[in-house]
Order: sequence, then structure tokens, then C-alpha cells
Amino acid sequence: MNAVAHKLFALVGARADVVAAVDGASSEVAVTDWPSLIDMARYNGVTSYVHAGLSAEPQAAATERAVLGQLRERAFRCSFRNLALRGELVRLLRAFADEGIPVIPIKGPLLADRYYRQPALREFGDLDLLVREADRDRAWQLLLRLNYHSPYENRDLQHRYHVVFSNRDSEEIVELHWRIAGPQFGRYYQGDFLWDGARTIRYRGIEVLQPTIEANLLYLAIHAYKHDWARLQWLLDFPELMASREGVDFDALDRLAREQHAHRLLRATLQLVRHFFPDQPSAPAGHALTAPALGKAQIQRILRLLVRAASDAETMRNFYALRVALADTRADQVRLIMDSLKPSDRDHELLGLPAALRPLSIVLRPLRLAGRILLGRSREAERRQP
Repeated sequence: MNAVAHKLFALVGARADVVAAVDGASSEVAVTDWPSLIDMARYNGVTSYVHAGLSAEPQAAATERAVLGQLRERAFRCSFRNLALRGELVRLLRAFADEGIPVIPIKGPLLADRYYRQPALREFGDLDLLVREADRDRAWQLLLRLNYHSPYENRDLQHRYHVVFSNRDSEEIVELHWRIAGPQFGRYYQGDFLWDGARTIRYRGIEVLQPTIEANLLYLAIHAYKHDWARLQWLLDFPELMASREGVDFDALDRLAREQHAHRLLRATLQLVRHFFPDQPSAPAGHALTAPALGKAQIQRILRLLVRAASDAETMRNFYALRVALADTRADQVRLIMDSLKPSDRDHELLGLPAALRPLSIVLRPLRLAGRILLGRSREAERRQP
């Protein structure tokens, strides 16, 4: 597996030698490992990068040409899907404009078209739309009229920050956000910094709101942090944005991260980007944003997550602790810890208490957390074997 990861990193322009830190790795991929390479590329959202990298190599052996054909087919399918999502994004943006609902597309096609040197390389599987919380219900009803539906239509939204919608015909996915994280995170969870300073740009014939490049970078760092930096795609966004003609004001980015209580997680993300892509644009040497936030062992744990899926126990032991450690303030850390102790829907289901007694589920919560840490059982495993 390490040989596969070595090849994958080389093909996407990352430092392949860092893979040796996992357990040692060779620079050659055995023929039988090509299916694993394709799977790892799909998981990391970099199939298009791998296809482009292999296409640029000298004439390959017959087996490698067959693999290249599979990758080409996947890359073409990805391109067609990306085109379809671009068209759907334009349709949705026009509908939101007609309804007078301010909306910011985050990540996805617009990010690729605006910042990527080769937009076709950026893969995305859905559309993310951010509205203000006051406009959430109007946006929700608009999506329903546009032939979308959501399984959460009748659920309590108090602790949610987004809801997933699916188109009834095309099955395209739209995530409607009114915040960017749950309230257990830092000040940034409301996402106000994305609206501050946002300006209108032209995109495919329509006007659309877009955050500053600094706000975009901070949001991408928050998103990667929430998901344990588990995909190379999320790290590849940073060199692309930092190479943009718009230019990045790193002092302004530093101030914004401090204001939003997201300075440590931003430094951690930029440290990972420098570690894996040392030749790509980054903050100037000696800048406050280049101060390390991760130790060597932590970087290796993140690297393992990129090259092979972590068990539930590993995630609970390693990444939750890291998430807490990277919170900017003691209050932010306490809030994350306290949130982990709140009973979940699964806790309530297991006890089956009447509504009036549901607060007693807090007794079960620590036991379930300890079980997941020690046994590594995921929620899916618990459903299969209660």
C-alpha cells in the first residue's frame, strides 16, 4: 500500500518521499497494485490529477495502458459530471436571485473556475450553497419548488448547520448551509466572515456573491480541519488559491484567523500544505502563519489517514484529541469536549426513554464513547450488532 501511496503522491505533485514515514515505501508500484491506486485516487478526490500525471509519462506497459484507460474513463465521467453541476449551479443561482435570496456558492465549480490553473482537475460531487440563517426557510422552500427533497424536512434543525437535498430527477446533491459548523466550534462557526467583504462577480453570465480570497482560504482550512484533513484534494486547493492572480494578503489572513478563533487550525493546514507541496506558493518564510502547529507524529497520523482509512478507534483517539488541541481558546476546547458528552440520537434510541426522561441518556454517552475508543466500533457496526 505504501508503494501505491508513493506513486499517487508523485503523480499529484506532492512529496512522494514523505510516504516512507508511514512504514517505509518503495518508489515502484507493482502491477497488481494498480487497482489500489485507482481506489486511493478516488478516495482522495484526485483521479483527474492521476490521469493527467500518467498521461504525461513515457510509453507505459500494456497493463499500465489498460489502467490509464480506466482512469481516462473516470476522468471523462468526472468532467461530464462537473459540467452538469456547473449548469445546475447557474440554474440555482438564477432562481435564488429571482427570489431575492442572497447566496454564496462555496467550494465546487466556482472555486475551480475562479482559482484553478486547470479547473478540470478539481473534482466535486455536489453543490454547497451558503445563505444567511434568516433566509434558511425561504431557501429551503425554493429548493423544494426546484424539484429537490430532503430527508430532514421534519427534523429538529437547532443543532444542524446544513441539510442535504437531492434532486428527484437527476439525483444531484445540494448542501444548503446557513452556518459552516456546529456551535461547538470556534467563533467562525456562524460563517459571518464569508459575508464580510464579499463582492459581486460575473460568472457564466450571472452576478454572484463571492468572499475575499482570504476568507475562502480560512473556510477551506476550517473544512479540512473538521474532516481531519482526510483527502489530498482539500490540501491541493491551497497552492491553487495562493498562486491566484488576485494575490493573498497574508497579514489580513492572519488577522482574520485570530478574530475567528481559527489561527491554530489554519497554521496546521498551511503546515501540511508546505510539508506535502514544498515547491508550491505559501506564506512568506518567517510569517506568523508559518509557525508550526503540528508535531511530527501528528503529521504522520494525518498522512496515514490519506493513504488508508482510519478505524473508528483511531479517529476517536487521535483526531478528536487533535481537534481539541487545535482550538484557539480554552473556552473553545471546553465547548468541544462538552459537546462530545451530549447524548446523540443513537444514545436515545438505545435507551428508548420517553421524552421527559431523555436527558438521562447522558449516563450512557460516556460508556458508548469509551467502547468506540477501545473497540473501534463505528455507528454502522453498532446498528448491525446492537
